Amino acid sequence: ASASSPPSPSSSFTTSSSSSKDHIETYELSLMASYEVDLWKKLSSAEKSVRWKLLATKWNQQTVINTLTAETALKYFQTLYLIQKISFLKKKLSILKNQVNVLNERYKIGEIPYLKLKETEVRYYQLLSALPELEKEKEISLQALSILAGSFSTLKLQKRELPEITPGLSPFLPSDL
Repeated sequence: ASASSPPSPSSSFTTSSSSSKDHIETYELSLMASYEVDLWKKLSSAEKSVRWKLLATKWNQQTVINTLTAETALKYFQTLYLIQKISFLKKKLSILKNQVNVLNERYKIGEIPYLKLKETEVRYYQLLSALPELEKEKEISLQALSILAGSFSTLKLQKRELPEITPGLSPFLPSDL
């Protein structure tokens, strides 16, 4: 059997006297030590339980830190992606607007059919209608990122572009690599 608690000593000293003809005085000294034997491992199990709870608390704290770090990184790259997507969309809209103007002039002189002009205009207005939704997503993402960063005002990200992450691979490589 193992014990987790040290022995607990105690002592007592008593005197007594009796009044009789022989007048006897008695002195008694007693020492006691108690020791709890942990037969069913109750004490050691309780100690282990406390240790495990402490470790669980530390791991839970680390989990929260890792989760917040990952969420912040995810929101950061999501926001950069949305900024870049909006920038590309604006460039594409500018190109399509110029294309519509050129096609309109070509239609006026009879070089192209009316349908070709209208197809390009429809594509332009479809992309134009997607812009407000992307702007809204970007603002929501910026607000979430600022909250994760501990700031309750909207962050201003420096103008950055996402790096090109596709390596120059041969088209004949298997997808497992």
